[in-house]
Amino acid sequence: MEQVAGESLRLGWQAVAKGFRGMYDHLGTTMVLSSAWFLLGFFPAGLTFLVLLQAPALNSLLIFGVVWAALFGPMTAAVYSAAMDLLEGGFFRLRDTFGHFRKHYKRAAGLSAVMGAILAVLVVDVLFFARVTAGWTQLIVIGIWGYFILMWAMTAIYVFPFAVRRDVSIWRILKMSVLMALDNAVATFVVGFFTLASLAVCVFLRAPVMLFMIGIFAFLHCAAFSELIKKYRRSAEGAEEQEKESVSND
Repeated sequence: MEQVAGESLRLGWQAVAKGFRGMYDHLGTTMVLSSAWFLLGFFPAGLTFLVLLQAPALNSLLIFGVVWAALFGPMTAAVYSAAMDLLEGGFFRLRDTFGHFRKHYKRAAGLSAVMGAILAVLVVDVLFFARVTAGWTQLIVIGIWGYFILMWAMTAIYVFPFAVRRDVSIWRILKMSVLMALDNAVATFVVGFFTLASLAVCVFLRAPVMLFMIGIFAFLHCAAFSELIKKYRRSAEGAEEQEKESVSND
């Protein structure tokens, strides 16, 4: 168990180092991608969310949901796709942003809708049970739903990397993301910690929210996906070699 945790911790640190190094090596591209995401994805979603908070109604909820799925999700996928290409030694041009946007649009929109709906249900459940329960029961129930929210956050780290590198259904992407998060919990916690730290710094300084935030997330999460997926490839290659050796011995 300790050996597995140590290996996961090592992979987590490798992913963080690779992610920040990739962002630093492509700092200008990170700024361009982050600015495009902020203007075309985050700003419309944030604006409609504020309208929803100010005037909670079915119409405002539907508008926010459409913007979230139609703009925020696909723009996020475009940034992750570009970051993955750069980490793998590719190159980026400004016009490629819209190419990545079109390429992953349907899958990203569907994933965003599903992940957003799941998070909304979890948050509503937490608020509901916080009101109807009290004492130890309240703490236990909130703790249970808090665990599910934590699982949602861990899964979210791998959703877009899988979406831009695996041409499979939304259900399979969610399933693979959950399994990767659970199988590499320590590495996921390391990446998640630096994701939250980066978020805190960006929000505190404000300007990086537009210029760097999603770029940092994309490089960190894509680097984590890249490092962890190698482990499964090595395991698969080792199993194939053992199978070949057993066949040759027979």
